[in-house]
Amino acid sequence: MLALLFGAILTHRVVSAGAPVKVIVDTDIGRDMDDSWALAFMLGRQDVFDIQLILTATFDTLGKAKIVAKNLDAVSRTDVAVGIGVPTPYNPPGQPPVQHCRVGPMYPWASSYNLSAYPGKLYEDGVAQMASVIAKIPDVLILELAPLTNILSLHRRFPLLDTTRVRFYAMGGAIRKGYKNRPFLEPEYNIFSDLAAAEAVFNSSHDHSEDNIQWAEFVDAPLDTSGTIQVYGDEYNLLLSAEKNGNQIVHTLLNAYRIWCKCPTNFAITLSDCDLTYTGCFQNHSIALQAFSPLNSSTNLFDVQPTIMAAAALVPGSGLPALGDMLVLEYLTIAVDAFSLTVPSYSAFGIGFKGGTRVSVATSWVPPAGVKDGGLSIFKWALVSSLILHDSAGTLDQHNHPVYNNTFLV
Repeated sequence: MLALLFGAILTHRVVSAGAPVKVIVDTDIGRDMDDSWALAFMLGRQDVFDIQLILTATFDTLGKAKIVAKNLDAVSRTDVAVGIGVPTPYNPPGQPPVQHCRVGPMYPWASSYNLSAYPGKLYEDGVAQMASVIAKIPDVLILELAPLTNILSLHRRFPLLDTTRVRFYAMGGAIRKGYKNRPFLEPEYNIFSDLAAAEAVFNSSHDHSEDNIQWAEFVDAPLDTSGTIQVYGDEYNLLLSAEKNGNQIVHTLLNAYRIWCKCPTNFAITLSDCDLTYTGCFQNHSIALQAFSPLNSSTNLFDVQPTIMAAAALVPGSGLPALGDMLVLEYLTIAVDAFSLTVPSYSAFGIGFKGGTRVSVATSWVPPAGVKDGGLSIFKWALVSSLILHDSAGTLDQHNHPVYNNTFLV
């Protein structure tokens, strides 16, 4: 089987992409691992993504900026600007809100990183920098991998900013299935974590209709599909082999994953708060289809889905599969209701919640047709092969084409 996968990697090598898409990334990295996998994919695919800004979201956004900056520094991508987003308080039950805490279990991996020494650009007001980028690049792509707090802040602080040419690709909500492929709607984290912001993005804000936001294109990866992505087996073993043979992006990703697994709470600050001798993974396995471990499988990779969807849809010749070979998209009018559910709008169906906006929603994977698991298998292979073949900043030639080091195949 591994020999077949090696052959597939080599046939994937030839890439002649169009111009990379300019992108702003809004991420709540640190809490779960999926943001880190999405970031690893983007950092290697310079032929696809021209990253204008990585903006941190929710809770201790300064601490999250350390995680982003350490990632960028480790893979020689300090050409990418980092922005500190809007912090949000943690509300312990029965106690007053606690400010500037709860980065996530990954924080001990980066807490000692000196953010002031980051060689690239660092913006303390990341939302203002996001507004500046949109003003200069009206058709920029926003990859939304977090609760929508920064987006609502952008709209309220810069109400005259025109977003009608912005492409908006997000992970959020559930249309017909919930976590672990459960056959019912349930609130999804990026929606319920900031309901007011979600209402604004989905044009469902009735008490404050001025908050409603318009995009040129809105594409969403709900739990229906994003809740089923895990890399394991031979594909994961290829990543371990790539790390062993010097792939810096994969090494940085998996090294952070190992630390994340050993830190038992969202409030861990230093490595002394973790159990470095623990051989399992402390983190939440209840929202993944199967148990995970850095030894043999990824966590559930929710945020990777909109990232690869954007790459496949917006950059012709990227070497990635066509979006329609992986996913079934439906063009629906979706609203967010008072229970943080993404539901059909009243105006479109005569039921549900009033308001809503038109969204291209990835509601299912293309069924199998000679490929195990169909579109999902194709999607995972696009992720793994990209991580292996597209390493870091030193892998582009003078024509901006990838240069591959195949020593990991030995």
